[in-house]
Amino acid sequence: MKNNVSIFLFVLIFSITSSCQTGNKTINLFQQKKELINARTVDIKEVDFEPDFTILNAEIIGDVLKIDVSFTGEKGDHDFDLFWNGSIMKSLPPKAMLHLVHKKTSDKGKKEVVMNLEFDISMFKRKEYGDTIILLLEGFEQQFRYSIK
Repeated sequence: MKNNVSIFLFVLIFSITSSCQTGNKTINLFQQKKELINARTVDIKEVDFEPDFTILNAEIIGDVLKIDVSFTGEKGDHDFDLFWNGSIMKSLPPKAMLHLVHKKTSDKGKKEVVMNLEFDISMFKRKEYGDTIILLLEGFEQQFRYSIK
């Protein structure tokens, strides 16, 4: 009889623990590759530049800047844009600042979301920038050396 009670308690505790853990799963999303937006060419009055996400990782592969972000709230649609203000810092090599913006239809939900983003940065392949440009991503410490060759 004691064994049956012990087994019952073990199964009950295990099922409660495992159901709580499955409720905390991270949701992984992927956004199709998008173009970098030159803010000088679009109206950005409605853009909210206040970040509600954390940049986990970023790297340049070829002409694509890949960014992994994390945020809370899996419900609704989530979309990211990458903005450049159109200016180049006069340094050697030249530098450009990029701003990531999260557009969402809802911030409801308590699950953590990790989203993989890709942005085409080939617009920086211009002779006036020289052979290399340094890209700075606001909210991320690492600088990116983009070879224009």
